[in-house]
Amino acid sequence: MLYASFNHTWRYEFERIRNHAMIATFLYTGLRAEELLTLELIDVDLESGVLLVRAGKGGKDRYVPLHPKLRYILRRYLQERSRLGRNTLRLFVSATRDRGLSYKALTRVCRVLSQATGVKFTPHALRHTFGSVAVEQQMGLAQLKEILGHQDISSTMIYVKMSPGALKDSMSRVELF
Repeated sequence: MLYASFNHTWRYEFERIRNHAMIATFLYTGLRAEELLTLELIDVDLESGVLLVRAGKGGKDRYVPLHPKLRYILRRYLQERSRLGRNTLRLFVSATRDRGLSYKALTRVCRVLSQATGVKFTPHALRHTFGSVAVEQQMGLAQLKEILGHQDISSTMIYVKMSPGALKDSMSRVELF
């Protein structure tokens, strides 16, 4: 999806850069759609490498670390946003107006990419992708719980579905005798 969002032919160059940044944000942070859409410019600290999610599900604030690749993508997006003179407080903005992106516009981006790639997905599916990949790459459940903003670790446990290759690798490291 990252590749498709960047290389798809969008109406405007700004859409290409913005949509790539949105898809990257989903895939590198596991944010919920509403959390992404309500992010404000002041919530992103590229220097410190953290993102503040204000009043996520459950009404709690949380900090999400930014992957270096995401920091680069967001920096590029913010430069383009500034070049166009977008002044709204929201991080992700409309391609044609100086206002925050709507949920309808976000789902349109996903629908266009789904049709272009033949892979049906939603913003929530990207959240699940982040969770699953994080677990497969050995992120601890306690850390993942905090990043995803889960109230209870049992919600995070849904991502503990090991691939056959990961299971085989895990078994090869067990020394019983």
